[in-house]
Amino acid sequence: MLLAYNCHQHLVFANHAIKGSKYTCPHCESKMILKKGEVLAPHFAHCKTTSNFCSKGETQAHYLLKYELALKLSRIGFHVQIEPYIAGIYQYPDLIINQKVAIEIQFSKITISTVKKRSKGLICNGYKVIWIIPNPYYDPLKHILILTKYERTFIDVNTKRLFTWDSKIKQLYMYQIYNFIGGKRYLALKTKLGIKDLEFMFRQHKVEDFTHDIKLKHNMIQRYINRCRYARSVNEPSLSIMYKLDLSDDWVCTYLGMVYPEQFYIQSHPIYWQLQLLYLFVEKSQKSRDFSKKIVLNNFYNKEINKDVIVSTLINKFKNSYSKMEYNNVQN
Repeated sequence: MLLAYNCHQHLVFANHAIKGSKYTCPHCESKMILKKGEVLAPHFAHCKTTSNFCSKGETQAHYLLKYELALKLSRIGFHVQIEPYIAGIYQYPDLIINQKVAIEIQFSKITISTVKKRSKGLICNGYKVIWIIPNPYYDPLKHILILTKYERTFIDVNTKRLFTWDSKIKQLYMYQIYNFIGGKRYLALKTKLGIKDLEFMFRQHKVEDFTHDIKLKHNMIQRYINRCRYARSVNEPSLSIMYKLDLSDDWVCTYLGMVYPEQFYIQSHPIYWQLQLLYLFVEKSQKSRDFSKKIVLNNFYNKEINKDVIVSTLINKFKNSYSKMEYNNVQN
């Protein structure tokens, strides 16, 4: 922690604190110890003997990044507040930049509902919110970004950007996401951010949407079908529909696998929901609300997605593809 109260109840930055003086946590009011050495940046730590729980118990990597960002942003002219108290929502965001942008650093896992609640509170108070999380796996040759359901919560849904920090090499990155292609995989472009590039993070206007229709490759679709088979269950939904409609692997790989921009918002693999819709169109026994129940949306910290709009758009777009599938010839 970078700030603590001194004996006069004044907030003191660790870099200006004096060893031997008394300090208390601004959040849980328990005793703090000043740590000022030659290796780590100055910071406050809770006494190990305290039994109080403090919601601001953060990792050392968290402290160091907060300190570095605050220091460097201040040097290039930004007004930086460290852990300011936001009245009304009882929150202490890591950094507030120019009274407009709230930066939250999250290196330990918290619930998705907590992420959304904290974000909503700041947004309702007029702040643009940026989250920074640990750097995930990225394949630079295929431009494939691997994100868990939890990690994708931190994508800025308005700009389709994700900001991450690599603690090993002390590097900030931005991922511009193009589309979600199923499983945990996203198509994305990775960019290093220097301190002078940080202003890019603070832009309020909506950027160009890079998502577009793409067709999954044959081997990618076959890999999905194989994973379904590994489940070894007669109730596996995708295989069940393939069996009922007498669809071959090759037919599915040829006619299905379109990835629309709306795929970004849903967790379901494109082959899964397209088989569900195909069955709906062929059997004409299900209603659109039955299909809607099968669709699970991704969570995003700064926007609630209208599921009805997404489902309606998927159905309309798939109808156009369905008319070209010549399903009546599938069994020939």
